[in-house]
Formats: sequence, C-alpha cells, structure tokens
Amino acid sequence: MSNPKPRGVGLELVEGWRNHKGERIERGVRVRVGTNFSIVPVEEFVDLIANLTTE
Repeated sequence: MSNPKPRGVGLELVEGWRNHKGERIERGVRVRVGTNFSIVPVEEFVDLIANLTTE
C-alpha cells in the first residue's frame, strides 16, 4: 500500500530548507496547496498576511 499524497492546504514552519531558487532559508513557512508547495521566509509571510489584513 502506497502513502497517499497530501491534499488540501496547509502551513508548516520549517528550518534549514532551500527554496526553488536554491537559496537557503533558515526559518520559513511551507505553504502547501494540494501536492504543490512553496517555502518563503517567515518575514515575507508575515508581511504578506499583514498586507492582506490592512486592505
């Protein structure tokens, strides 16, 4: 029996990862939608959420 692929959306704090450009991210947030995910630095994620809530 194989492991099912994750579905839905999710957020996870990660440490010591590299993004799709190969840049090291010491502390980041993995944003998952379906089987796709992106890792962004915590600071960028916080700024994004702050901008969404002030508009």
